[in-house]
Amino acid sequence: MEAEVIAVGSELLLGQIVDTNSAVIARYLARIGLNLFYKTIVGDNLSRLTATLRQALGRSDVIITTGGIGPTADDITRAEAYFAARGLRLSPSNRRQAHIPAGAIPVENPVGTAPAFIVEHHAKTVITLPGVPREMEYLLVNRVIPYLRKRLGVQGEIRLRVLKTVGLGESRIGELLADFMEKGANPTVGTLAHLGQVDVRIAAKADDAASAERLIAPVETEIRARLGDAVFGADDATLETEIAAGDRRGRRRRRGQRPPRRVGAGGVRRRHRAGRFLGGGASGARRQDGGGIRRADACPGCGRGEVGRRRHGGGELARACARHVAADRAGDRRRQRQRRSRPGPRVPLRRRSALHADPDGHPAAGSHSPDAAGGAALMAVAPSASYSIAVRVEIRNRPGMLGRVASAIGEAGGDIGAVDLVESQRDRVLRDITVKASDSVHGQQIVNRLKQIAGVRVVNVSDRTFLMHLGGKIEIHNKVPVRTRDDLSMVYTPGVARVCLAIRDDRERAFALTIKQNTVAVVTDGTAVLGLGDIGPEAALPVMEGKAMLFKEFANVDAFPLCLATKDVDKIVETVKLVAPAFGGVNLEDIAAPRCFEIETRLRKDLDIPVFHDDQHGTAVVVLAALLNALKIVRKHLEKIRVVVTGVGAAGTATIKILLSSGVRDIIGVDEHGTIYRGRPEGLDFMKRWVASATNPRQVKGRLGDALERADVFIGLSVPGILTVRDIKRMARDPIVFAMANPVPEIQPEEAERHVRVMATGRSDYPNQINNVLCFPGFFRGLLDSRARTVNDEMKLAAARAIAGCVTRSELGEEYVIPSVFNKNVALAVADGVARASQETGTARRRRRVEVSARGLLRRAREALRGAGRGRRERRPDRRRGPGGRSGASDDAAAPQ
Repeated sequence: MEAEVIAVGSELLLGQIVDTNSAVIARYLARIGLNLFYKTIVGDNLSRLTATLRQALGRSDVIITTGGIGPTADDITRAEAYFAARGLRLSPSNRRQAHIPAGAIPVENPVGTAPAFIVEHHAKTVITLPGVPREMEYLLVNRVIPYLRKRLGVQGEIRLRVLKTVGLGESRIGELLADFMEKGANPTVGTLAHLGQVDVRIAAKADDAASAERLIAPVETEIRARLGDAVFGADDATLETEIAAGDRRGRRRRRGQRPPRRVGAGGVRRRHRAGRFLGGGASGARRQDGGGIRRADACPGCGRGEVGRRRHGGGELARACARHVAADRAGDRRRQRQRRSRPGPRVPLRRRSALHADPDGHPAAGSHSPDAAGGAALMAVAPSASYSIAVRVEIRNRPGMLGRVASAIGEAGGDIGAVDLVESQRDRVLRDITVKASDSVHGQQIVNRLKQIAGVRVVNVSDRTFLMHLGGKIEIHNKVPVRTRDDLSMVYTPGVARVCLAIRDDRERAFALTIKQNTVAVVTDGTAVLGLGDIGPEAALPVMEGKAMLFKEFANVDAFPLCLATKDVDKIVETVKLVAPAFGGVNLEDIAAPRCFEIETRLRKDLDIPVFHDDQHGTAVVVLAALLNALKIVRKHLEKIRVVVTGVGAAGTATIKILLSSGVRDIIGVDEHGTIYRGRPEGLDFMKRWVASATNPRQVKGRLGDALERADVFIGLSVPGILTVRDIKRMARDPIVFAMANPVPEIQPEEAERHVRVMATGRSDYPNQINNVLCFPGFFRGLLDSRARTVNDEMKLAAARAIAGCVTRSELGEEYVIPSVFNKNVALAVADGVARASQETGTARRRRRVEVSARGLLRRAREALRGAGRGRRERRPDRRRGPGGRSGASDDAAAPQ
């Protein structure tokens, strides 16, 4: 008997919902031995639905449809009585749902109003079920499956057990279980590979469910014994849930509680012990071991009879003699001591660097370990949009082909985002499929998998990230249209000459009459780009374009990249000074230390516009904001805490400065040579000499572990893997850890979470991301609105307090001490705080309500973005009015005197 499923609904084709009904139907049909050969998805179109049903009737014996039920003439009095008895009005849609075809067998739906019915036509059976998953599954299990058993004369029951494994490849498992995979065996054993794991499927057929389970039990026991620790769960278990369950049992064991035994499906007892999942059969079961057969109640070590004591060993839970019980327990204790002595987890999430290691095995801060460059490769990376591809495929126009393509992508570990129809012909269909991959190699593996499918041709593959960068990510738009001669005479000659003369007479008017009022130069030499290092100015340009996009998106600041082909400090300073008249501020970006310090200092001295090195001060501001909120949770004060900062480079030095300005008194800097203190004989440049003189009041000498003794806060701006759990245990009560090395932090949150009160990283896939995007857009918005001449500590402190204040008292928690980068209120709050600080410290040229200006500019930016694709935009009138009814465009934008 052949079965087919037809899922009806245009929303399924549009990707608005996922078809889970077909998978549920397939599972239940398999249990009664009915083979599902076809699965079709069709939209809410009568002609296409009719054609699909005709095709299904020609090739299948049982057709099950879900969703898309239409009306025919029939009696509706029962539905009317149902609604009338409850005082409800029967709407036309409910009235239509009461209709079923004449001659059909109605199927009562006690869990909903959607109809269900069965049509028998000669040897064919059509079963129509509602599309709501809850209603569909109830009717399938309680009505349809019993009906099919009776009509088709189905005898027996099929039961499945799926063992989940990790650490062994499919080919290796095939070798270990070759004798079980012989055709014609009952139970049957097969494998299915997924990304990172392999499932072993055991299927047994018997007269009833209990008999099928009895057939599965010994096979499952033997497979568990052969695969050992590779088996981590069964059926619906996932690696994440099993690890979490094991962690909970481990905590109970440490508290002296005995972990409860769990009885798995089929009566198989399992227990988690020391990070291993052990399976076994019930007492009295028989087990094959090395060619011989023995009872499970015999000692697995010597074969002697049991003595009433239980032992974990040989992959099963068995009785054992006293000698082997003692030996096994001694081995357990030895393994536990070995695990405690290791600094990291049993399966390390990263490798520790052997470079510049101290006697305790700590790689020093600032050392360039392999993790720093290739840390991402050491971690299991989930599919990400940054590695997404668009695949154009030509698919044979036959039912089920798209499903085969989707299955192949899923089996290869890809994540399908969208499926677009490009062209449809009688014999072929052209589609664009968007797929997220883990990296470039994984993306190519997915494409290779598609090329192996018969009836599928890969036409083209595009990297979506590269597509987004084609032609650059930013461009220049006109603010006013030029359509007539009058427009031309005002925006250009001769009218523009009057504006030029006005600026010549008063250069400050350039802020009101040119782009200077809202434009920032993003300056780099390409020597310290992200985690890529010195890649040159051309390669740095995509990053600077992205920076400019963030300026515009979050604060409506017009930023433009200036990537300089020189590493000479004098040339960089001179170039920026020469182009400064066109900009209202300068953002230094990705310039390597220590040159960045000198460049910033000289430019601040020579220019009358603000200069801000975001890698230093942006990071420092956000760190302080997160720390302010974290201290509220642990109930500590800035003046009384001890802080350790690793990585005393640009960001580390700026963080130390802002912490000192905020009132922190006890700070210790740590680099590759250890703690920084006055008089240290090695590794002190001019900036570290300042750090040595301004910090470490107790003159602590030694390595990172020595500095962390009774410290309250750890701030990592260095390299992966330098912080251990042992170090954290030396800290004070309720430690705060900010591990911000990217892409791999100084310690993995999974390791630290049980030992810290507040944990933050620089990554978006963990809570509390320290991201300078929270700072620089709003910071420059405030600088430009106040027309500040420079940047000072008061502005940075105001920005930190503004960011911290965006987390309300009700929102504040251990996993939410810093707001989201997409919180639109952050840029406004930072701009307001910076502008007020500029006015209070006397660096502002402008004395107006700057927060109104910031909100107005953001409003206009959003309006412009909404109209970006509509051709040339008309200039929108500014409805804001200043004092006296005058337009709020600018206080000093009037015509020259």
